Amino acid sequence: MLKRCARRARHASLDQKIIAIFALAWLATACALGLIYVDGRALHQSTLPLVGQALPSLTGLSQLRLELGQQKPILYEYYATIDRAKFLRDWRDSQSRTDHLLDAVRAGLIGAEQAAPITQAYGRFNLAARQFDDALNTARIDWERTRTLLAETDDALAELARTVDRLLIPIERSMIASEQNTGQRLNSLFTTIGFFALIVLVTGVFFVITARAWLREAGNRRRLAMFAERDPNPVMSLAADGRVVYANRGAEKMLKMLGGASATAATLLPQDLGTRLQAMRSAGIHHDKWIYPAAALTLSCRVHFLKDQNSFHCYLSDVTRRKRAERQLVFQAYYDGLTGLPNRRMFERRLETLLTRRHAAGIVVLLKLDRFQLLISSFGHVVCDQILQNAAARLTDVVRNGGQGGNPRAGLYRLDGGRFAMIACDAGKEQIGEALTKDIVEAMNTPLEIDGREVFVTFSVGLSSYPPDGVESGVLLKNAESAMHYAEQRGGHGYQSYSEQLNSGARERLDMENALRRAIEREQLELFYQPQLDVASGRIVGAEALMRWRLDGRGIVGPGEFIPLAEETGLIVPIGIWALETACRQAKIWQGLGYADLTVAVNISGRQFLAADLPQTVARILRHTGLPAALLELEITESVAMKDVDLTIATLCRLKQLGVKLSIDDFGTGYSSLGYLKRFPIDKLKIDRSFLCNVTSDPSDAAIAQAVIALGRSLNLTVLAEGIETPQQLDLLRRFGCKEMQGYLFSCPVPVDQFSALLRGGGYREPPPAREEFMLDLACLSH
Repeated sequence: MLKRCARRARHASLDQKIIAIFALAWLATACALGLIYVDGRALHQSTLPLVGQALPSLTGLSQLRLELGQQKPILYEYYATIDRAKFLRDWRDSQSRTDHLLDAVRAGLIGAEQAAPITQAYGRFNLAARQFDDALNTARIDWERTRTLLAETDDALAELARTVDRLLIPIERSMIASEQNTGQRLNSLFTTIGFFALIVLVTGVFFVITARAWLREAGNRRRLAMFAERDPNPVMSLAADGRVVYANRGAEKMLKMLGGASATAATLLPQDLGTRLQAMRSAGIHHDKWIYPAAALTLSCRVHFLKDQNSFHCYLSDVTRRKRAERQLVFQAYYDGLTGLPNRRMFERRLETLLTRRHAAGIVVLLKLDRFQLLISSFGHVVCDQILQNAAARLTDVVRNGGQGGNPRAGLYRLDGGRFAMIACDAGKEQIGEALTKDIVEAMNTPLEIDGREVFVTFSVGLSSYPPDGVESGVLLKNAESAMHYAEQRGGHGYQSYSEQLNSGARERLDMENALRRAIEREQLELFYQPQLDVASGRIVGAEALMRWRLDGRGIVGPGEFIPLAEETGLIVPIGIWALETACRQAKIWQGLGYADLTVAVNISGRQFLAADLPQTVARILRHTGLPAALLELEITESVAMKDVDLTIATLCRLKQLGVKLSIDDFGTGYSSLGYLKRFPIDKLKIDRSFLCNVTSDPSDAAIAQAVIALGRSLNLTVLAEGIETPQQLDLLRRFGCKEMQGYLFSCPVPVDQFSALLRGGGYREPPPAREEFMLDLACLSH
């Protein structure tokens, strides 16, 4: 019974202990809850100003600051594009947001007095922006004043931003103080909570379970950490502010390769790392990929934002070789390997891009190196490559440096061979055409220095403008090509703007070329003959064969129209052979009719003269027609003779060995020297008609004619004057000692039957001279 009582006492004691423990637990819980309530109340009081006033004010001003930053690009875009509709749309949207934020500020977030500086600065900024808009919204824009107003608007915006920043500083300081106070309250609250949690959660089972779970997690983390450590590529962990808190061995290895011990882990990261990380946080981006230069390498970085840890993990790889290969492929695809200029593909792509822009305007310029094939034949491809490189550098300087015709928004491209192209934006061909050509001409006036020799090169330039000359790239290129070919046909070293007449002229030219190819077989070509007379006797001593083309539907086509086309297409060679053979056959007929000393003169074109088989062709025709060589006179122009003096002398000597006569046509219009002239085995000089038109009234022309006649006499050459139209001209040239004449005074070029009639007529009978008029002419010449 005593044992039973003792057992009951122990159980009672245990019950009392349990009750006491529970009472203590409840008491501790109540005390802890009371402390939590007190600390929570104090925390609420300290954070209320922060959340209720400071944070909204900071948010409003920060949003206002960001919105103001968006208005500067709108103004500069308006200045660059002058697109007022887009400007007004963007400006109103931005102004609406800004006004809303200002209303929030004025509503009492920071107080009306504090908002007054912002309101005043914002008013000044709006006034400057309106003045800037008014300056651009005029028919004739004063760009100097516009730039001044833009700078004033920029200053007003900067002052507004500084005003907002000045208001942000005290708010930020207040928030820092509130944050410190809140931190203290939080520390106290956390201490109370921790004490309470310690009482409630201290159990053996909990600690055992927690410890075992923690150990398993720690083991997993250690195994995961080994992946980054064993990765051969750099792996880094960054703090929220961009500090490197971890870098694996791959990063250390790359750092040693870059700079040894002096390099830091930050060397492998972008220089604007802080800006990029902040942008990720602001945009809510958790994953991003960057490619950037780091020292001598190009690195790729995959970055992950761990929001729960407020840190970043970076996985780097070296992509230097890949990027170099990509750049090389891009260069090969879009750039010319010889000159380094963008190529045709880039030109077409750029042109298509520009044409898709609204209100696009500008010009397309095609440039062709004159006589490029001749340069290749003369110097070879290696030297011509150097010529192209130097010419490209000259053109690049013209485009880049602006000048009279340069345009800072122009681009230069090399298409192929000796052809280049330019695209100039926001410019018209009337505006920069002549100036651009002048710049190119001036740039090319200085010879290129190639392997110690001077080489002069020129360009033929064609321009088309868009939209007037076309809105599609193909049309613009075709029109510019037509203009360039027209400039080239006029001798090169010049420019031509496109016009509708060029296309119609090109079509007519093509039709004429097709008809000219069949002119011989259709017997549409015909030789007219103009008499050449002895000045002293008036007797016909020769005939110049001049070609005419009887084209169906057009009548007689003069040589000025089809001979240049024949020269360009190469048809002049078979046409010239036909003319030479026809003239020799007709001269043989006249010889058989008793005109034994009548000479027939035939013009030899430049292409014919440069042909290596010209002497053989002449010899064959003489044998075939039976005409004595002494009755054939071959005429070459002074400019053809001077193209290659050594070749000219060799060819003339071979022709002279056949026994034919040789003459220099249009003498005085070229640039021959007396030193070369005396080496030419020629028989006759023909004074160009341009010196004889005003020979009786212009002392200079008279002096030139007299000098040429005296020169011919001293070299034992016959001198023939072309274009004699008046008796006064004839009388004066007779006094100067001219031997032969040719011109409308006696006869124009006539068909063969009319020329035969002239031969039967016996020659020229001079009318009585108008002595009074002639004496006046001589009196004029004496002065």
